[in-house]
Amino acid sequence: MRGGGWGRIFRGCVALGAMSLVCSCDGQARERDSQRGVAAGGAEALPVGESAILISLSEGIESAAPRLIVLSGTQVTVVVAGEPQGRATWQLAFEDTVLAEGALALDEEGIGRCRLAAPDVRVRTECRWVFAGRAARRSAALVVLPQTALGPSAGRIAARRVGVIDPRGQVQQALRREGVQFADLASEIQRRFFDGGTLIVAAHEEDVNLATVIQGTEKRLLAGLSLVILNPPPGWQGWGVTSVRAPEPVTAPPRLGGGFGQTVLESDLGPGPWRRVLETGPEGRVLIGLAAEGSSPSGGAFGLAVARRVGRGWAVAAVHPELDRPATEACGRAILDDLILWTLANP
Repeated sequence: MRGGGWGRIFRGCVALGAMSLVCSCDGQARERDSQRGVAAGGAEALPVGESAILISLSEGIESAAPRLIVLSGTQVTVVVAGEPQGRATWQLAFEDTVLAEGALALDEEGIGRCRLAAPDVRVRTECRWVFAGRAARRSAALVVLPQTALGPSAGRIAARRVGVIDPRGQVQQALRREGVQFADLASEIQRRFFDGGTLIVAAHEEDVNLATVIQGTEKRLLAGLSLVILNPPPGWQGWGVTSVRAPEPVTAPPRLGGGFGQTVLESDLGPGPWRRVLETGPEGRVLIGLAAEGSSPSGGAFGLAVARRVGRGWAVAAVHPELDRPATEACGRAILDDLILWTLANP
């Protein structure tokens, strides 16, 4: 969930360390040895790109426990709705270990805000965030993914020689944060002479532009190139893969195909609705399928990620809203990581 302005809010800026909590109170940062922090008042709109969830502590209002997946270090804001001028407490824990806890005051509209940085992790970590008010107690799941999931494969990625074409620079930012080597193919000359094993193409919203960028890759595909296209525009088709805009948004749970899912889980992807899907013929391989969609009229299948063997190489495409922002969005990053790992395992 994304939030905007909520009137006058209260915020606590928390950075989690192994045994300490950094809390911003009235503009003065201080480090504390105890695992307790109290949110301070202040008017502020939610920064662009920050992740947020809403917790209702109002009596009689029941809601499913939110689940938020973020990258380590991401600023996370929880907007709490409860009694006007009331008080709420919160506690963030991993298994039986309390990482942080605190309290916040609610304004005259019953709104308060708790803000912290997701902990630095080396592996996927699921924390439980509990909030309590006078009338209700609610919890949320905070799933934190590492920024460097590709680290153990950095040597193989360097040997594979990955190239990136992304005018927005999102894929480049993501791979820099991963700490892996890649070639930023910003110019036509660089693209023409690129001879690596994997080429990632993103941020081309018109099929004619995408066709121009990947023109000339056929010979390299036949020779063993893995071409990975992120969010191809509706109407694009190539090598037995077609990007389709659904007449009506599709709501169906994703299902991971064999060999896919080293970093992303089905539960990370969400149930939709999916406004754009991929269709592949019977020769294609579905990496992320849609459980309720069945076969396409051509006898193939629909999905969010598909691959098609072309000579000795692979044409791979994937669609998901967060693939436009893999530098900051956890699900987009996890799908990107898995696509790269899949090309390593399927040269």
